[in-house]
Amino acid sequence: MVDKYMEPSKPAYHGRLAISSFIVSIVAAIVIFMDFGFAVYSIVNDRGSMGVENLVDLFIIFSGILLILSTALGIAALFDRKSKKILSILGLIISGFTIFIFGIMFFGINIPN
Repeated sequence: MVDKYMEPSKPAYHGRLAISSFIVSIVAAIVIFMDFGFAVYSIVNDRGSMGVENLVDLFIIFSGILLILSTALGIAALFDRKSKKILSILGLIISGFTIFIFGIMFFGINIPN
């Protein structure tokens, strides 16, 4: 006999979208902070050249694409009704924080002296 006041079953697994959002957001955060460290190191040690600037630009483009991807995956994972939401929320928080840092870096570079 089924009790009509029985609690609905809770999701038992993390969805694939949530896991991928979390992992991609961590990878994007690592890439953006590596890029920031690499740029600071090249400026401090006077090793800035056209190749270094191109590498920094490549890392910025790559991390921007990863951030857009992880945000889209996190939003899509929130709409999955059958899976847990914690990894998608963590992925969105990490992506949001990294996008904030990315924006500060991007607009800070373009401010004229």
